[in-house]
Amino acid sequence: MPDETGGPVAVRPRQRVTVRVVGLAIIALALAPLLVASPAAHAAEQRITAPAAGTTATGPVTVVAQVTPDAGEVIQGVTARLVGPVERSAALERGTSEGEWRGTLDPTTRPALPNGTYQLAVQATPVVGPPSDPATVELDLAVPPPRRELTAEPDAADATRVVMSWEPVALPDFIAYRVQRRPDADDGEWTTVHRLEDPRADGVVDTVGQPGPYRYRLIVVRADGRGGELFATSPIRGVTADPADPGTFTPPPEPEPRPAGTPEPQPGVPPGGPVQRPDDTPGAGPTPTPTTPPTQTADAPPAQRPQATVRPPAIDDGADAEVVTPPRPDIIPADDGVFEELLPFEATESEVEVTDTEAAFIDGSTREGGSLAVYTEEAESPRGVLTAIAGGLVLLVSSAHVRRFMSGAGGR
Repeated sequence: MPDETGGPVAVRPRQRVTVRVVGLAIIALALAPLLVASPAAHAAEQRITAPAAGTTATGPVTVVAQVTPDAGEVIQGVTARLVGPVERSAALERGTSEGEWRGTLDPTTRPALPNGTYQLAVQATPVVGPPSDPATVELDLAVPPPRRELTAEPDAADATRVVMSWEPVALPDFIAYRVQRRPDADDGEWTTVHRLEDPRADGVVDTVGQPGPYRYRLIVVRADGRGGELFATSPIRGVTADPADPGTFTPPPEPEPRPAGTPEPQPGVPPGGPVQRPDDTPGAGPTPTPTTPPTQTADAPPAQRPQATVRPPAIDDGADAEVVTPPRPDIIPADDGVFEELLPFEATESEVEVTDTEAAFIDGSTREGGSLAVYTEEAESPRGVLTAIAGGLVLLVSSAHVRRFMSGAGGR
């Protein structure tokens, strides 16, 4: 643009920046309606109904999910995943009810998953569009090791040597094989004679110090994911490690070994241990049994409850039982003035003679059971007043009819 002298005017850099900012603002205002009008992306609503959060799984996990698709959306499939030290996934299938998807995640299939804490994630995938955000719950895996069969027999060359074999396990958290032995006697104790920490080990040879019959068992140990151990014990095998009469036998079954840290059961003590009260001192001996108070009824205060003492007859001489009957309550006479203040009329006393098997009531009647009774009756009975009024009305109406009849007869 020329100035007053006709020369060009230079455009300053600040003015150029202002022009660019204004241009960007105009473009943003133009695109705003398009951004507002574009529909927002919706995802299917999903939730895990089984297993519950915090569940400890000791085997295959059954997963149940409820998936509600958005309007017009079609679900192509639903996937369940265990996310932890190792990840494992499985496709869910449609259940029997609407929106239900079911499937199984097996942590024992090879390669086996290590025990520990996992996130169970369920994610739905629509036919069109990206997968939805997964629904998750936390669960613990504490799967015991597989139980192995143990083969044990005396060596043909030396019967004091017992040859054992088993199928090895493939566990990521394997701890050890424990081969235990005890004499074939009721008071024999199990002793770990071999400990093998290589999961690929499949056998061992044990040499006994004293010939005779023995029992053997194999214990597979793995970690539980929380600092403890899980066990699986083989069936017990009997071996006669004696050169004079070598062979095998089948001993009776025995209880499984208790996990480490579990106290042995004690006679007379419940499985949960003795009950410790706040005022008990550990080691002070058992808590004395409190004396049971006598049974009381709820319809009277304790001071007014007479107790009957019954002594049963002795078994040897058959003497009669001594029975102390509680005293009967005193009968309040009717003329003691207790109820006179509440009566709207004066009371008179009357006596009714009854037999020993009859009882008299306030209306003058007698019934079976009872003896002499004292009762009160009204000085002026309301029934008599009503009867007199009714009789007067009857006479008045009757006299009116008679006069009408006489008047009619006289007119004739």
